[in-house]
Order: sequence, then structure tokens, then C-alpha cells
Amino acid sequence: MTRMKLQVVPMVVAILVTGCGATPVTSPPTISTGSPAGHSPSSTPVPASPVPAASATPAADTDNVRFTWSEIPFERSVSAIAGDGSRFVAVGTGSEGVSSWTSSDGIVWEEHDVPERSFDVGDGSGREFTAAISQLVRLGDTLYAFGGFHFMDGITTVGWRWTDGAQWELIQSDSRFFTGGTTQVTASDDALFAINSGFTGGPLLTPSTWLWTPATSWVQTPLTSSDVAEIAVHASAWGNGTFIAVGSEARRVEGVEPWEWPGTLSMWTSPDGFAWTAIQPPARMSSVCSLTARSDGAFVALGTTDDGAASWTSTDGGDWVEGTIGLTAGPGVRVSEQDARPCNVVAFDGGLLASAQVEAATLTWTSRDGGNWSFDQRLDVVGVHVFRVGAVGDHVLLYGNRVDPEAESGFRDVLLRGTVSPAP
Repeated sequence: MTRMKLQVVPMVVAILVTGCGATPVTSPPTISTGSPAGHSPSSTPVPASPVPAASATPAADTDNVRFTWSEIPFERSVSAIAGDGSRFVAVGTGSEGVSSWTSSDGIVWEEHDVPERSFDVGDGSGREFTAAISQLVRLGDTLYAFGGFHFMDGITTVGWRWTDGAQWELIQSDSRFFTGGTTQVTASDDALFAINSGFTGGPLLTPSTWLWTPATSWVQTPLTSSDVAEIAVHASAWGNGTFIAVGSEARRVEGVEPWEWPGTLSMWTSPDGFAWTAIQPPARMSSVCSLTARSDGAFVALGTTDDGAASWTSTDGGDWVEGTIGLTAGPGVRVSEQDARPCNVVAFDGGLLASAQVEAATLTWTSRDGGNWSFDQRLDVVGVHVFRVGAVGDHVLLYGNRVDPEAESGFRDVLLRGTVSPAP
């Protein structure tokens, strides 16, 4: 694959971003405390006492955060963007297959070779599928990427590593972890925690979670489905020395198929990614669509209550304070947008930005602390969807597509590069 630099002259679009700052669940399960060789859990997971519903956070500061946005054509298919130190890293599909790109400013990009992994379809036709790359996470001096493919009943995870000063290389492993579908990987200071959607080879996919350390490689954690409980983890984050996971738990009902067991929203915390403690979610929390950690290690969750979109913050993953997500009806805001759910979240120097798609527009919100969010406006320049977000310092990238009647597909891939402007 040929290395290249892509220089694009951005088209500037001035945008002002205004900054500012459930259903009841049944008793969580007791998770088994079995420990893999070479890894001892530092706590015994037991059901936690319910956490009282917290009062809403006071109004956050009302200082404005101003962004200037530049639309940057980027004719590549990007599946993940991450801020990695002082640079952006993007992965996806280039002109010659799986590829990655780096940029210090989001405008000039350098392409890097990524080795491909192909698999025979298995139908006797000789056809092959090439694994896609879709996640990025850094641990120590290594940037890891995960992806794979899903074809009919076949699910496979593929991993890559990029050690500083080296090149991308495929991860070679016989671990059962790679025979399932990995949906998210979160890094702590010394481990990787992965959410796996399930494995093939049986009548059902069995959700599970896994932990990687240099001493143990991949080991399955007790936060995994069993004969008595179907546990599905949907999102995880690391902050202040704690892992937090959110998902659902369905308890066994005799004579009822597992997929029909009644489920409840569930949360768990862990100091090491292996020993997990069940935590009662906030009383008003109905769902969680985004879970992240601020730069100071505190957690931010976006989701819904019975009243609509909402936010929560927590310093330890146990005690949560409910905030607000505002959508002010006015010029350019339609009635159908009142129920928008912001889920794409990225932290930049000075706050957080969240986005959601409604009809043919992207809606954005900002917050200083992740508690109270202010609605910004509709960004029609993007078109239909924003797929990926990333930030380095006070630069934010939104990747998506824009309606383009001249394109063969009817859409054109673009980047929106947002820069925090000096205060007036």
C-alpha cells in the first residue's frame, strides 16, 4: 500500500456552541469470584445496597464555548477515530483495503499500512471476506485495534497492535476470545476489558466479558451469562481507578426460553476488570446509550428517563447525580426533534460535545461537566449521519456523510473539524 499525504483546503462554516457546564430494577446477581491463574481479584463482588435517587445537579456555568467548523472532504471509509496523544488516528477502508491514517490537525493526513486478515466464506465457492477494523484503544506504548467480520452464523474477532515506533501488525492468538464478536474494548492503566456479543457453535449467542493483562492474556470474567442469568454488557468505561459497565440482566424463569426472560437495566463496578460488584442504577434511569469518563476520571452517562433524554455524572460509578439535556424549540428546530437522544460523545479541552441524528440533520449539545447539557443547533452541513467522533485538545472531528446527488451512492463522506475559538 502506498503511503500518502492528503492535503485538503477546508471550507469554513462558522458555528456557535453554547457551553454549560428508569425503571426500577430487581436485586443484582452475585457474581462468581473464580480467579484466573496469575490474576487475583481485589474485591469480592456482592450485590450492593440501592443508591438513593440523587437530586438534579445545579445549573452549570454559562460561559460560551465557541467552535469554528470546517468541512473537510475525506474520500475514505472511516470506522473509528481516536485522539491519541497529540494526534488523530483514523482506521477504516482506503483505496487498497484496510488502512489507517494519522493527522496532527485533522486536515493533513498520512496513510499507514495495515495487514489484512481474510477468511474463506466456507460455502465451497472459494470466496473470501476481509476483516474490517472498527475500534481503537491505547494501553501503555501500544495502540490496539479490533474488528472482524460477521457472515451468516460466523462471527470472528480480529486484533491489530501498533507499538510506538513500529508498524501495524496482526495479533496472532488461539484464545477463544477471538472466536466471538467483540463490540467494545476499554483500557485501564494496565489491562484491556472487552465486551463480547457471543460465540458461534451453539443455538444461542452467549454474551460475555473478557480481560487481558500481560500476565494472563485473555481470560473470561465472571461478568458473563450463565444458566441462571443472561447478562449482556452494552458499554464500559474506566476512570478514577474503577471500571464501570452498564447493560441488562435477565433472570432465569423455569419453563421459559432464555430470550423471553424479563430483563432489567443493570450496572457493575470493578477495580481490576475481573471482580465485579453489582450496583443499583439511579431510580429514574431507564436506559443508557453512552458511557464515558471525563479528563478528571469522573463518569458521564447519557440515556433516558420516562420523561425523555437525561444525563448523569458520578465520581466513583456508585453515586450518580442526575442532570439535564435541553432542547429549546425555536427557529430551525422541528417538533420531532424534541425527542432526540444524543449518544455520540467526545471530550475536548474545556468540556464535552454530544451529537444525535434526526431526519437529515445532526443535532449537537455541549456541556462543561457532563451534567447539564445545552442544545446548540441543527448542523445541516453534515447531511444524514455522524458516525464517528474524536478530539485532540480543543480540536474535534465529526465523521459522517453528506447528501451529494452527483455521487454514485447519493452521499459523500466528509469530516467536520471543530476548533474552540478564543473567548470574545
